[in-house]
Amino acid sequence: MHIIDLDNEHEDIYLVCLCEWNKSMEEVKGIKKNWYNKMKGRGLKVKIAFTDENIPGGMIEYMPAEYFSVEGSDLYIVSCIMVHGYEGKGRGNLRGKGLGKALLKAAEEDVRAMGKKGLAAWGLVDEECMDSPWFEKQGYKKADEKGGRYLV
Repeated sequence: MHIIDLDNEHEDIYLVCLCEWNKSMEEVKGIKKNWYNKMKGRGLKVKIAFTDENIPGGMIEYMPAEYFSVEGSDLYIVSCIMVHGYEGKGRGNLRGKGLGKALLKAAEEDVRAMGKKGLAAWGLVDEECMDSPWFEKQGYKKADEKGGRYLV
């Protein structure tokens, strides 16, 4: 497995959340591209995880807290972390292979290297994506709660 910073070659699969097989994702691709182009100038970072077979199987995006729905400075927030988990579609189910853990660790190391205070996320309960209990298994602690979302 290996992790890269998003590059031009992989931008299209990032813009459709690694679900290029899902034609409905094409509808939002342009909107996400505009958002991405604006936010990368404000510190948005994106990493892609590849399996041992060199298949792009997961992604993480994180940005400065000032551009997210939390109060804080010198802190980054995970806005999305996902590993492809669609059985029988696209890449198939790639969960349980350590891609998510590797992505989170790479983001934490990047944030540390930038001299920031830390990395947080708004986790959801019992969700496919941004699962709060998953973050807790990685050592994150609940710091706040708002409408079924937990700041970890």
